[in-house]
Amino acid sequence: MVTLSAIFKPERSRLLKGLTKLIYPQYDLSHTEEYIIDHLEHAQVIKHIFTDKTVHETNRYSSGAAMAANKLATHALMFASSQESSLRQKL
Repeated sequence: MVTLSAIFKPERSRLLKGLTKLIYPQYDLSHTEEYIIDHLEHAQVIKHIFTDKTVHETNRYSSGAAMAANKLATHALMFASSQESSLRQKL
């Protein structure tokens, strides 16, 4: 398994994180939750599908970066969808 630390040297990683914070907004937990809800509403999702813990972990993992939170949420939805379809096939 390839890790990010194997790809990026630690100095580059710190530099990239610093540049990302300058370029992209950093959200706190409440703003991350609003961001996710706004995107779900835009996609016409009616029910709240992310738990509070999921939103908290998304914010923690993304360090409040909207782009990273969006990518993480998208991948979580894709994973959940694939698990649901494989479960249907087993039934």
